[in-house]
Amino acid sequence: MTTIEQYIDSIEIYSNILFSKISLKLAIFKGFEEKLKNNFKELANISPIFPFITESLHVDCVISISKLIEGKRSKNTIQMFMKFISENKSEISKKYPDLTIELIENHEKILTKIQREITNILHQRDKYFAHSDNEYFNLQGKLLHDFPETYDNLTIILNTLISIITDHRFLIKKSYPVNMSDFAYAHVERMYHLILESSEQ
Repeated sequence: MTTIEQYIDSIEIYSNILFSKISLKLAIFKGFEEKLKNNFKELANISPIFPFITESLHVDCVISISKLIEGKRSKNTIQMFMKFISENKSEISKKYPDLTIELIENHEKILTKIQREITNILHQRDKYFAHSDNEYFNLQGKLLHDFPETYDNLTIILNTLISIITDHRFLIKKSYPVNMSDFAYAHVERMYHLILESSEQ
């Protein structure tokens, strides 16, 4: 595979992961979590699987995003992708001249700005989701207490990754992908009302 082919393939893979998977899962997680916070007892009684679905989405989103931001631990992270671009900038920019040093530096800058959020999510992943840390295993409520901003952290990271990949996708295709997360969030609202209506019959 040539450098250009690898560049294009990487953009397609990241686009699929971010737009067709993580964005939708995170939007659904947000919708479910909001409904449970506002009406936990009634919703849990009507549909007992709701809390378990929400927890599963929580785990999935943390793990999925962690795989993309764990630095040198994998060759598929955003950091390694940006390293690949920097190292092959001259060759890639021959075909895509809009790939400038300024764009690369800007991407590095915005990724650096969210280091706190990245650290929070990776710490949460390592302490609970990927490993059985005694502190969090024995005190199940401690996870939510120590990481109350999970959704906000995930959203900030996701939006940053989307921004980076969208810029590269535009260099190649001169078009922007459609993010369907708002529709996924709206579908949770619709499903919620259908569940309430069915329980009243």
